[in-house]
Amino acid sequence: MERFYVKAAILLIAIQSCIITNVWASDPLIHIKLTGNVYSDETYIRLREGTTTSFDFDWDAYKIMSVGTTPSMYTSIGSTDYSINSIPAPDSLPVIQLGTKILEESVYTMSFENSTGLHNYILVDKKMNTQIAVDSSTIYSFVGYTTDAPDRFELQLQQSSSENKRIVSLGTKSYSKENMNVTSCKGGVYVSLKDVPADSYKIEIIRVGGRVLETITKEIQASTTYGEYIELSDSLLDGNYVARLTVNDATESFHIIVLK
Repeated sequence: MERFYVKAAILLIAIQSCIITNVWASDPLIHIKLTGNVYSDETYIRLREGTTTSFDFDWDAYKIMSVGTTPSMYTSIGSTDYSINSIPAPDSLPVIQLGTKILEESVYTMSFENSTGLHNYILVDKKMNTQIAVDSSTIYSFVGYTTDAPDRFELQLQQSSSENKRIVSLGTKSYSKENMNVTSCKGGVYVSLKDVPADSYKIEIIRVGGRVLETITKEIQASTTYGEYIELSDSLLDGNYVARLTVNDATESFHIIVLK
């Protein structure tokens, strides 16, 4: 009887999930997919009037964590972990806690493809002290460790005031820092530029203390969103470095961790 009860409960969850996915087509969604170590997992944030920031049994779904070496991607409110998290409006939860469970050290990407509910959000990586504006084309790359805090990432609803943005100059036009980013990847770095009017960029890998150890210059297609993995020299030892990114007359520095 006990075994039958467990199976029936699983069947109920599956049926409820099918019902949810069939009726949410018109709801704005934030779809977040975590990929790495040849596996992936995903979570959804749904914007729907009439829901709350507590667990809504008609619209939300609890997260069941992955096993083996498959990563887990979810959101959290208090002690509740969500696979599907429905909220009434973006400003009802201006900071969304993203949960990740890393079961094997690897390079991971977090993407937001097919998201229709992104309302001026910033992805915050608290471990790397990195912030980037996100849209449905954003792919954020990072090195994940089994020791990473599950609350390493969060989505923040950006303030409308330009005073909250750090501005850098690219030619004659001003852009927020989110247009330029360098993140750590296993064996290299990932460079991302968004709507940058340039045909090349230069990245310098600098030892903490000031010495430039490696300089890479790349040509790119002008005025496009660009992202590329750059493999670093084998002569670089594992450790902490500064990546200095130069585009036109704008220069920004980023803390990176080299891991071979």
